[in-house]
Amino acid sequence: MGEIIFHIGIFITMGIFYNELGNVNVNRVTDVVGPVGFPKVFLILGMILTLISLYQTIKKYRKQENKEFKLNMNVQFYGIIISMILFTLLLGKLGFVISGFLLLVALLYNLGESNNVKVFTISTISILVFTLLFGRILSVPLPRGLGLLKEISYLLY
Repeated sequence: MGEIIFHIGIFITMGIFYNELGNVNVNRVTDVVGPVGFPKVFLILGMILTLISLYQTIKKYRKQENKEFKLNMNVQFYGIIISMILFTLLLGKLGFVISGFLLLVALLYNLGESNNVKVFTISTISILVFTLLFGRILSVPLPRGLGLLKEISYLLY
């Protein structure tokens, strides 16, 4: 049943995003496709694929209808959700580099990695690659943090 609710949630989210594309100002655009063309195509494609997957999930669920339904939520699931919420809350204050590093460390521990050297190596390399790729090469404005962290972030991106 959780899969069905998840599919419906994804479909509704994509529908909201598609609806919000109507609010984009396209008055001064000379391109035929415009700034909303590609997002609309991807959202429509995503909605179609979500409906196909939902159909298959409902079909599978009907076969298993006689089995007892159990909601299996464990500590890892809650740990991942809490990690993501904390990442979102700390992103503006600590900046992308530190909060992203902390998120990756928390996710790796939640997923069962116990080797500290491996956790910190993977987290450090991953966050540096993402920061350099998006912050420096693609010029995506990543959150810098506050105070001294903001000044340090200018060294990386």
